[in-house]
Amino acid sequence: MSITDDRAITHVLERDVDLFVIQLLQTSPGFRNWFFEHLEPEDKPDQFLGIEHSVTDTKGESDIVFGVETQDGQRYLLLIENKIDAAKQERQAERYYERGQSYVANRSWDEFRVGLIAPARYIGRAERKEFQTVIQYEEILDRLEELNHDGIPFIRDVFESAIERRPGTDHSGLTAEISDRLTVSDRLPPLEPPTVNPTHVELHSRHPDHPQNVFYRVYFPGSKDGNKAIVRLQISSDATEAEEERIRSVLSSSIDELDGFEYEPGRIMDAVWTEIWREEESSEGRKAYIDQVAEAVHELLNFYHPRLVTAEHKTE
Repeated sequence: MSITDDRAITHVLERDVDLFVIQLLQTSPGFRNWFFEHLEPEDKPDQFLGIEHSVTDTKGESDIVFGVETQDGQRYLLLIENKIDAAKQERQAERYYERGQSYVANRSWDEFRVGLIAPARYIGRAERKEFQTVIQYEEILDRLEELNHDGIPFIRDVFESAIERRPGTDHSGLTAEISDRLTVSDRLPPLEPPTVNPTHVELHSRHPDHPQNVFYRVYFPGSKDGNKAIVRLQISSDATEAEEERIRSVLSSSIDELDGFEYEPGRIMDAVWTEIWREEESSEGRKAYIDQVAEAVHELLNFYHPRLVTAEHKTE
């Protein structure tokens, strides 16, 4: 065999990226300070307190966890989710916040921050709302060029390969068709153009009195057939307690009138939701499936959108 000067690595997993980010955070003060300041721009790191990979507790797993003491003596715990292309798990971002809150509540740490690192193609409006900070792989790649580190050429190969990796979950045919159907509908309230990616269609109201912390999503979980759809109303993770309480008072008081949907008092990603399954593999079955999904979106928005607009307007 012969060895060329081409890229040294061509197939990258999320764990590979985890380990190189951990190495950089542990060995490069410049990278660590830059990374921390993305998560907490109002404070400056003073002392590195350690780092762990794949930390699991009763509330789930954090990909990367590291600690910093700032110049004013605050102990910050940073919890980082890393994604290359896998679909987010249910309540994944929310569980990160729950873990951070538990660490602060038991006085292990003074503050916590939750961040996402991912390629730009993965990041949409929802990801930016669900996590306190999003750092793109492309930003990390740019930062690598400024570091004096012997391993930078190889680490750069890792990030470039991860950026170019083809997503494993792709239901873009379904999400595109659902988006097209909803865009031309005259039965929906005023909406911004849908945000579409290979796993979901996201809808935001453009009514001035609709709460900005509520949006709607059609989500196709799983990496194979796309034969299950979840139509749901979500509450943004950055909603204040008062905002969430006001929203939930509307959702819970009228859910009994919305047939086929469930209300989850402890969840924000699927505060109100329903599941739809494709019953037949034929083209007729696909059409019926998409019809059902679109109809569920109409039912959800036409039911809750006016109620949320009215409730928001009354509080002003």
